[in-house]
Amino acid sequence: MTTQQLTRGYRFGDIRLTGFVGSGGFADVYEGFAAGDQRVAVKVLRRGVARPDAEALSRFRREAEIIAVVRSDNVAAFIDADLDADPPWIATEFVDGVS
Repeated sequence: MTTQQLTRGYRFGDIRLTGFVGSGGFADVYEGFAAGDQRVAVKVLRRGVARPDAEALSRFRREAEIIAVVRSDNVAAFIDADLDADPPWIATEFVDGVS
């Protein structure tokens, strides 16, 4: 399964996906809901990127580490992550806006 094939109802930990938001250079972003109906964005490292390209996985890990410690009204809050999952993912609060 590619990350684009993830469907409504698919779960990352306690997060239930509700839809596809968009794609970037090496990841896809989905909307979902965590416990307590908190709306979240789930960034998923694309399959085929994480395993063959150690640099992409390393950058994704650094991104998760930074997001987890930054506290600012200008940065989406860290919710959860599983960097050892297949595929690896990071969840943050969902912020409405344009792509």
